[in-house]
Amino acid sequence: MTRRSTTQEKKDRDAWPITLRFRVPELGFHGLGRDNDPYEWTRLTLGLGEYTTTSLHIPAGDISCWHFRSMEDAQRFVERFPMLELFDGTTEMTYNSPYVMNGVRRYERPK
Repeated sequence: MTRRSTTQEKKDRDAWPITLRFRVPELGFHGLGRDNDPYEWTRLTLGLGEYTTTSLHIPAGDISCWHFRSMEDAQRFVERFPMLELFDGTTEMTYNSPYVMNGVRRYERPK
């Protein structure tokens, strides 16, 4: 039996305390324009040891996962890039739980 080491991507997903998932824009992040490049902004603003990125490939499209060490940095990212669409996998047809079946909620939110 072949033994495989854990990928860096899995280590990153498991280790970083805050993760935000966004749908990759149709033209990619570089399609947002030079002034709106999240890769460049995080590198210059936060520094390489304060964040990392991973990706998911699902039938609905590509998802970019941004991992942060602090809530403050994650909040700064969200405020800087309001044009990014947060990915909510619980709305996907493939997601099921006791409260959500095929992306449809089976309960009412408390008011």
